[in-house]
Order: sequence, then structure tokens, then C-alpha cells
Amino acid sequence: MRKTLPIFLLLALVAGSWWLLNPSEQQDIDTAAEAFEDGYYLIDAEISNTNNEGVAQYQLKAKRIDHNPADDSITLQKLELIYDTQSRQHWLITATEGWLDGNRDRMILDGNVLLNGINSDGEQTNDTTIATERLTLSIKDNTASTTRQVNIRTSGGELNADGLQADLENQKINLLSNVRGTFTPIL
Repeated sequence: MRKTLPIFLLLALVAGSWWLLNPSEQQDIDTAAEAFEDGYYLIDAEISNTNNEGVAQYQLKAKRIDHNPADDSITLQKLELIYDTQSRQHWLITATEGWLDGNRDRMILDGNVLLNGINSDGEQTNDTTIATERLTLSIKDNTASTTRQVNIRTSGGELNADGLQADLENQKINLLSNVRGTFTPIL
């Protein structure tokens, strides 16, 4: 009996070590479920969204997209957004990074934000470029706004202002304050 006890303890130690070094299938399933709960990420991805009537609302390309399952929001890196309004006006918007809320109603764009009107073939419809460092885009009501400095460049000149409110549907822009500009006179 005395000889079998050390052998039994040795076998129990070997079995315990094997169990610790080789997790069970349930442990693998739990680990996979935890990874899924952490959200997902996409590299060099493209996402399209439609409105309630099934009409294309935006097409988003990004170098990286990260999903946050806690609030269903999405963070974006190096993004290009083709945004369509209900009047079928198209906008090409680029930014260094961005954030899209969980309801997909609001997008905040940060870093070298540029807006250009484009046609359905993706060609710029005029020579106007709007530039700012931060822009909030309301997808629900087709508006954009910022309190940051804005630069609007056209072939005829340049406008600078502190902040803007834009109706992307009707192509109307209100510059908020400290508006200044330079234009080339037409002769």
C-alpha cells in the first residue's frame, strides 16, 4: 500500500499537469466567445448603408474599422465617405479618422476633413473644396457642422471662417463667425 500511494500521487500530478497544459474544448469555446464579445475589426474595408426606403445613403471605405460592442459604435481610420442625400446630391468626404454612433445617425470626422461635391460617376461637380479639422455629420437630417476653422477654396477665391452649418441636401452653407475672404475679380 505504501508503494502505491506515491505512484497514485505521481499519476494525479501528471493528469493535473496535462489538464492545465491542454485546455478542454469548453475552454476553447469560452475563449472564442470572449473574443467575439470584444467586437470586430476590418482592414481595408468598404461598408455601404441604405436608408429606410432602400436607397443608398453612403459608401464608406476605411483603412481600419473597429467595432465597439458596448455601444455598437464604430471607429474609423483613414476614411473616404461617398455620401448621398435624398436629392441625390453626392459628396466625397475624406478624413484621417472618424466615429460612427451605434444608431448610425451621426458621424464625427477628425483630422484633415475635406468635402467635395461629386456626380454619380465620382467626378467633382465644381471646383469648391471645404476643409476643416473636425466635422459632425448628421446622417438623419443631411447636415454637417463644426465650430472649428473652415477654409472654402474655389477657382475664384478663398473664404475662411470660424465654424459652419451646412445643409448638404440643398447645398447651403452658413459660415458662423469671423468670416474673411479673397476673390479674384472677373474682368
